[in-house]
Amino acid sequence: MLASGEVAGVRAGDIDRASWTWTVRRQTTPSPGGLADKGTKGKRARKVPLIAEIRDLVARRLDALGSDPAGRLFTGPRGGRITTAVLRDATHWDEVVTKLGFEHLRRHDLRHTGLTWMAEWSPVAGGLETPDDLADIKKGLLT
Repeated sequence: MLASGEVAGVRAGDIDRASWTWTVRRQTTPSPGGLADKGTKGKRARKVPLIAEIRDLVARRLDALGSDPAGRLFTGPRGGRITTAVLRDATHWDEVVTKLGFEHLRRHDLRHTGLTWMAEWSPVAGGLETPDDLADIKKGLLT
């Protein structure tokens, strides 16, 4: 799983087209004075495979950036960094959760719920016995 700040922080040079992997090195987060890029929450880079379904989109974005390895792969509507507010507006989050009667629901809640569901439904997760077992599966999904 990826955090939205990690998606906002991806640069062209982070993508390896030969292996279709993304080296997650940074995240974009709010900070005093505006948005800033900093290291990932785990403080270390990790490789994430890019599934076939998104490779064409990533390739088009890389082609649009040309040879600039520091170019942001994804940008907001005005060309700057993507923010959680931009994502909330683009997905009509507030309207959707209100219509469904889940006004209290936050997007971040779904990230952890999704990981838990994947662990519960996974054939390799049948032996979950402790919270650490789930943490190990979550870690495996992130590497």
